[in-house]
Amino acid sequence: MLRQRLGLNIPSRIFGEGVDTEDLFLLIHLYALTSSGVERKEAIDLVSMDERIYRRASKILRFVGTLVKKWGYDTVSALVMASRRARRMFTKNFLERLSQIVGSGADLVSFLRSEVEGTLALYKSQADKTFEAARILFSLFSTFMSTSVFILANLIIMAMLLGGGDYLAIISSIGLLISLTALAMVVIVMMPREPMAVSGTKIDKTITRYMVLSILLGLSLFIFAYYIYPYTMIFPMIMLSLPMIIFGRLILRIESRLMKYDDAFPIFIRSLGYILSVVPDMRQGLATILRGSLGILHSSISTLRRRLMMGVQLERAWNIMLDEIGSRLCLFSGRVMIQTFVYQGDVRGIGKMLGDAMEAINDLRKKRIQMARAFESTLIMLHLLASAILGLVSSLVTLFSQILGLTEQRIIVISPISSDTIFSINMVTIITLAIVDGLVARASYPGSIKGAVYQIGVMLALGWIVFTITTNMLITIIEDLFRGLNTSLPS
Repeated sequence: MLRQRLGLNIPSRIFGEGVDTEDLFLLIHLYALTSSGVERKEAIDLVSMDERIYRRASKILRFVGTLVKKWGYDTVSALVMASRRARRMFTKNFLERLSQIVGSGADLVSFLRSEVEGTLALYKSQADKTFEAARILFSLFSTFMSTSVFILANLIIMAMLLGGGDYLAIISSIGLLISLTALAMVVIVMMPREPMAVSGTKIDKTITRYMVLSILLGLSLFIFAYYIYPYTMIFPMIMLSLPMIIFGRLILRIESRLMKYDDAFPIFIRSLGYILSVVPDMRQGLATILRGSLGILHSSISTLRRRLMMGVQLERAWNIMLDEIGSRLCLFSGRVMIQTFVYQGDVRGIGKMLGDAMEAINDLRKKRIQMARAFESTLIMLHLLASAILGLVSSLVTLFSQILGLTEQRIIVISPISSDTIFSINMVTIITLAIVDGLVARASYPGSIKGAVYQIGVMLALGWIVFTITTNMLITIIEDLFRGLNTSLPS
């Protein structure tokens, strides 16, 4: 419905109806277990237990297991009932197809393999369509962003000329900012999120802690700076934005490290699968891999091998390593590989399949980052332009107010706007634009939206600096002009 109202050909994934990485790795996981000889009921139970990995599908799969084990339903009926309860279209369609395959007695392994291949192709095609739709959304937002400030300037000037004064200027500013915020929320919600960190892990908690600290520390420094130096707002604004920039940069550095793990893991998982297919011993296989260069993964794999040598249980040692890495994609691939090895499956084939899937996701992620950087640069320039225009409007209003004070002879009724009102409108507008633009810029990137504190801090600092410079320059020009007008008028 929303797509029809907007008149855009936006793919369903933007609205959360399509396939994502969780769906893709769920199919690979099921295929790995069934191809290893695990019964389909046990395979469903094993996958449903990984709740933090498959957050949405685990409930449906546990429902299937409950119907089969506790209530005595056959697998086909349980899958059909589960498909009716599924909310996401992809999950519903997959369960319906799976029930038909199980009911017909066809080869389940071949079916799941074809599902994996088809889903991976669909994921790539869907990502390309998402990028095209994102460009339309970003162009729409950039256009509205660039015109909104000009509209605000016209509204403020018209508020003086039409006699509305402070009240009309405030109402116009609030209405325009609400419209811009609503459009930004639409863009943010419609863009698919691709978290890099595993939810609930130490790294994810660190990212959340950095975000909260940046906001709390920024507000505290802002209040303190305004209390000791209330004469100009540039110092309090810098104090507000500085913690956001610092802690936001730390968040981006964490996610950049996770991306390096994601880039290195496909080579490792392929090599490990090949070695384990020849020598089915995990410790010896890891020792062979460690002879080569693993880059950022070398320390984690070396620690994993030492834990295995000390007698730590295999799956527990792998889970500890994956938690320490903290990458969501690495957790997906690592869990599938270790269970394939434990159940003596085709580790070589699964390793290649996991590597291909991760490389496809990494390539699409890099395309998205390239598009996001271009959009972010454009948005920063528009934000600086908007700040400069607000400085110009503030100076023009000051000029009109001073001209009105020179003489009482007026051709039209003009209601001057107080300097305090103009200052408050400019401050609220710049802060709102910084928050909105920062959130939208961050939404264009893969990763957590929590990293938006960095973009917000940068835009807030740069925007207020440009506003201050523009205002001071124009006020100096206006004061010179005002002196000339004052001397030219008859006494």
